Amino acid sequence: MADKKTLTEETLGPIIDSKIMEAVGWFNSKLSVERERVMNYYNGDLPRRQNKGSATFVSSDVYDAVESMKAQLLEVFAAGKEIVKFDPTGPSDVNAAMVATKYTDYVVFSQNKGYNIFSSVIHDGLIARVGVAKVWWEENFRYEEEEFDGLPEDATMALAQREDVHTLDSEETEEGSGTYRGKLTKKIDESQVRIELVNPEEFSVEPQARDLGPKTFCVHKTLKTIDELVAMGYDKDKIDKWTAEDETTLSTNPELIARFQQIDAGIKSIDGTPIQDELRRVLISESYAQLQFKGDKHAKMYKIVRCGHETLEIEEVDEHPFLVFTPLPIPHSFYGNNFAARVIPAQNANTVLTRAIIDHTSITTNPRWQVLKGGLTNPRELLDNRLGGVVNVTRPDAVTPLQQPNLNPFVFQTLQLIQQKSEETTGISSLSKGLNKDAISKQNSQGMVETLIDASQMRQKIIARNFAISFLVPLYIKVYNLVIAKEKKEKIIDVAGDWIKVDPQRWIERRAATPSLHLGYGELEKEAQKRVQWGTTISQDPQLNHLFQMQGRFKLAADVAVAEGIYNYLDYITPPDKAPPPQPPQPPPGELEKLQVEGQKAQAAMLSAQADMKKVDAHVAIEQMKMKLDQMQQQFDNAMKKRDEDRKDADINNKIDVAQRETNIAEHTAVTEDRVVIEPR
Repeated sequence: MADKKTLTEETLGPIIDSKIMEAVGWFNSKLSVERERVMNYYNGDLPRRQNKGSATFVSSDVYDAVESMKAQLLEVFAAGKEIVKFDPTGPSDVNAAMVATKYTDYVVFSQNKGYNIFSSVIHDGLIARVGVAKVWWEENFRYEEEEFDGLPEDATMALAQREDVHTLDSEETEEGSGTYRGKLTKKIDESQVRIELVNPEEFSVEPQARDLGPKTFCVHKTLKTIDELVAMGYDKDKIDKWTAEDETTLSTNPELIARFQQIDAGIKSIDGTPIQDELRRVLISESYAQLQFKGDKHAKMYKIVRCGHETLEIEEVDEHPFLVFTPLPIPHSFYGNNFAARVIPAQNANTVLTRAIIDHTSITTNPRWQVLKGGLTNPRELLDNRLGGVVNVTRPDAVTPLQQPNLNPFVFQTLQLIQQKSEETTGISSLSKGLNKDAISKQNSQGMVETLIDASQMRQKIIARNFAISFLVPLYIKVYNLVIAKEKKEKIIDVAGDWIKVDPQRWIERRAATPSLHLGYGELEKEAQKRVQWGTTISQDPQLNHLFQMQGRFKLAADVAVAEGIYNYLDYITPPDKAPPPQPPQPPPGELEKLQVEGQKAQAAMLSAQADMKKVDAHVAIEQMKMKLDQMQQQFDNAMKKRDEDRKDADINNKIDVAQRETNIAEHTAVTEDRVVIEPR
C-alpha cells in the first residue's frame, strides 16, 4: 500500500479499486451463486422435473419458511408505535426521552417507509444471509414562485432579506407611489433523514470481515444517471469518461436476473442510446475505508466515491451509513448462515416424493397397456383414451394392463419425517402457522397447544432479538443522532392525535435504547392482561389503593390500549391534567321532582326544628338568667348577713372596750381618792 505521505487522489484510486474487486459478495462469487440458487427455489423454479411428461409439482418449503418467519417479525416490529424506546438518563429526562422516541418513530414510519424497509431487510436477511439498509441525511430543497403587488418599500426590502426567499424581482407600481410589485422564488427546505434499502448484490465487504465495524472496508455499488450525479454536485467531465459497456457488471448480475426471472423481465437495455444522454446510467462505487493522509495523526474513516477510474469525492466521515441484519449469525464472521438455503433439501425431498406419488397415481389411473399383436382391429381406438370409449378386439386376452410396481409404503412416513426435520431447522411448526388440523382435538387441551407453539417459537424469538438488537436499536440511535446534527428548525408534529413540539437543537446525545421483544401469538394481549390483573390487585389492596392515583390509572389504561393495538386511545380517554373536575352524579329525570319535594319538606322541617331550637335556647337563657339572679340575691343576702354579724361583733367589741375603759377609770379614781391628805388649815 502506498505510504501516507504519497497517498493522493491518483494513488488512492487503484488501491480502492483493488479493494472493491476482492470484496466478498461481488459479481459471480460463491455467495452470489448461492443467492441466485436460493431465489430460484423461493420462486418455485427449482427443482426442475427430470422427465418430460412427469409431474411438475414443486414444494414451496423455502417460500413458506421465509414468509412465515417474516410475518412473525413484522407482526411486532412494523407496528410503528414505540417499537424502540430511548432510555431516560434521570427523572427529569423522562418526558424528553418520550418526545425523542415519538419523533424518531415519526421519521422512520412517516418520513420514510418504515414498514417496507423492515419487510425488505428481513426478507434479504433470510434469503441472502444479510439485509442491508442505508441511513443518511439528504439535503433537498424545493422552489416555489409567488407574486406580490402593492407592498411598501420597507416591506419589500424585508421580504428580500428573508432566509427562505431565494430570488426577488420587483418594480415600482407607479412612479412616486412608494409601492412595489414583482415575483419571488421561495426556497423550501425539505431536507430529512433518509432510510433506503440496499440490494444484496450491490453491497460488499472486505474478505474475512468479522462484522461491519468502523475499521471494516465496505462498498456500495449502484447505478445512477448522469443527471442525478450532476444534481448531487459531481463533476460532469469526470462522469463522461465512464463508458456505458462497463454497466453490464451490475445489470447482468445473476442475482438481479433471478429476482425478475419469474416474470421474464429480461435485462435492461444498456446499448448506450438512452432517450437523452443525461439519463444514461453509470456505475458508482461508494466506499468507506480507514485512511491516513499526510497530516493525520491517526487513521480516519473516509468516504470515497468513484466513477470508473475517476474519483468524484473524498470526504472524512464519522461513520459509515450502513446497518445490517443477520438472522443466523456465525461468530467471527460478517455473513451468517443462510436461513432459506437450509430449507432447500426439504424442498427437494418433498418435491421428489410428491411427484412420485402424483406420477404413480397418474399411471395407476391411466396405465400403460400390453397388446397382443393382431389383437386390435383398430389401434387408434386404444390410443383414444376417451371415457366410455369402445375398443374392438379379436380375442379376450388381446389387451391387458402393463403391471406396475406398488408405491413404496414408506413414502408418506418419509414425508412426515422431512416435515418434522424442516420444522426443527426453521423453528416454524405447522401449529404456529395454523395448518395442523389435529392441533385442536379432544386429546390436546388449549394449554398443551400453547405449550407446543411456544416451544416451536424459540428460534423465532432468537431471530427477533437479533433483528431488534443488531438492527432496530442502531437504526433509531443513528436516526436520532442525524436529527440532532442536521435538523435546524423547530417542528410541531401530530402523533396519534397528540401535538408534540420538537426542537432537536435542545436534545442531548443518547446511546441507549430498549426494543420491544413481544413476538406474536397473542403475547401482547397476554402482556395487556397481566397489566389489567396487576391494576385490579392494587385497587383491591386496602394498603396500596391510596397509592394508585388517577395519573397511574391513566398510564395503565394507555399501556393496555397500546398492547391491545388501540393506538388512538386519546380519542376515548382524556389525560388527568386535561380532564374537567368530576361532577356529582345526576338523578334520573323522573326522580328530580320527587327530590325537589323531599328537599322542600326537609327544608321546612329544618326551619321548624330551628324555631323549636330557638325557643329552647330562649327558655334555657331565661332559666340561666333566673339562676344567675338567684345567685346574685344569695350573694347579696350573704353579704348583708355577714355585715350585720360584723356590726354586732363591732358593737360588742366597742361595748367591751368602753366598759373596760370605764373600769380602768373607776379603778384609777378610787386609788386617787384613797390617797387624798387633808391638811390643816
